[in-house]
Amino acid sequence: MKEQNFVSVVAYVHDDAAAIPAFAAAIGRVLAAHFLHYEIIFVDDASNDGSVDAIRAAASSLAGGTLQIVRMSYPQGLELSMEAGDALAIGDYVYEFDTLAIDYDESLVFALYEKALAGHDIVTAAPAGRRPLASRLFYRLYNASAHTAHPLQTETFRLLSRRAMNRIRTMSRTIPYRKAIYANCGLPQESIVYEPQGTAHRRVGSGRLGQAIDALVLFTDLGYRAAFLLTAVLLVFALAIGCYALAMFACHQAITGWTSLMLVIAFLAAGLSAIAAILAKYLDILLGLVFRRQTYVIRGIEKL
Repeated sequence: MKEQNFVSVVAYVHDDAAAIPAFAAAIGRVLAAHFLHYEIIFVDDASNDGSVDAIRAAASSLAGGTLQIVRMSYPQGLELSMEAGDALAIGDYVYEFDTLAIDYDESLVFALYEKALAGHDIVTAAPAGRRPLASRLFYRLYNASAHTAHPLQTETFRLLSRRAMNRIRTMSRTIPYRKAIYANCGLPQESIVYEPQGTAHRRVGSGRLGQAIDALVLFTDLGYRAAFLLTAVLLVFALAIGCYALAMFACHQAITGWTSLMLVIAFLAAGLSAIAAILAKYLDILLGLVFRRQTYVIRGIEKL
């Protein structure tokens, strides 16, 4: 017997024309087999390779449900694009696919739903094995500094209940990094780890470095700790220079070593510049979150 709950699928697309047919077919099979009512929302982040045409072609093969294409006006990245898709999703449960790469068995999609029915508002699918060095470094820094109940990890896709979606909307009007907000929403969460199959290619967006820096600044205390440490180091050096000058004055000796003194002064200036840069980053992010009137810009929505 098929499930009565309405399910939404929100999938991010950017120059993924080659991956769309296989993804749409696989997800369509799972949804048609297990759910009476569902929708698929493809968010096209201003692709240039015919991804929209590939989505239209795939729509004809779907057995039921509805399919929508959200077309972003210009490339706006994964987070804003997925926020636009989530805003349109009306399901009791919402699947989020950050990538169209399929390196898992199709049964895993429904397994997340079954785990959600067991009392978890957010369920994620996490691939086993070692991840790229940059990803491991980011998650290690984040989890060590964020102090959240649910540590972040590499995820392929996730399922959120409507209660989780509503809770997240009440927490923040703008969502700079969804995974961090999800980890801090306070609702029951679970992760299903799977062994990746095949050699599905995972494309990394060009803006991921900036997003990682923003997440570390916003959701951890790394920025504060770095600024505090630099301030402490500069204070120690300043006190040392002051003590040295007083000692030379008391001994009636001329202060020598101008080269060393200039190096110390240069170090102090560099440290102050680093602190100023950290504070400027905080202000830039806060101003963007407070005064940004339009979080994302949509070119149009096409319903098939």
